[in-house]
Amino acid sequence: ITIDIALWKFETPKYYVTVIDAPGHRDFIKNMIT
Repeated sequence: ITIDIALWKFETPKYYVTVIDAPGHRDFIKNMIT
């Protein structure tokens, strides 16, 4: 299985934030997180 992800990184005055967009079937979400 190939999973293509997108990353958005940005900073706020208080936080450093990374947003990860990983498409997939709900059965595979656990594997994407670990």
